Amino acid sequence: MSIVFPQWIVQDWVDQQQREWGPRLTALDPGLRLIPPFQNPPHPGMLANRWHLGRFNEVMGQEVIIPIVGPNEEFREMDEAMFEALKRMDRHSNRSSQQIERAQKLRRAAAERAKQRDKTERVEELAERIESGERVSILVPRSV
Repeated sequence: MSIVFPQWIVQDWVDQQQREWGPRLTALDPGLRLIPPFQNPPHPGMLANRWHLGRFNEVMGQEVIIPIVGPNEEFREMDEAMFEALKRMDRHSNRSSQQIERAQKLRRAAAERAKQRDKTERVEELAERIESGERVSILVPRSV
């Protein structure tokens, strides 16, 4: 069952969403914009009845369109979680580059610790083998 709202209610809702998110998206990236849902989307890459983010790419000379959907491509409105994800994807901001650099340092440190752990384990195993080679023991079965 689907509910059909009058056009003025839908338009009011779309206007409210664009007033809320438009300035925040523009502050994040001047090329970003929120595209409202369409029953018949004008662009072939758009999904029907879904919000989209649009960003004009100056290099390619075309707009990149990203649908805002849930995990199973269900309807989802623009929200704080999506906005935070966009901020994390922003490769030009100092905050993003610092987070990326910090994550890379953590990965390198973890790899170095794993390498050191492997080396220590190999040394311990070699020491055990040498020690067992020096301790020769003969098992003499008991006669019954």
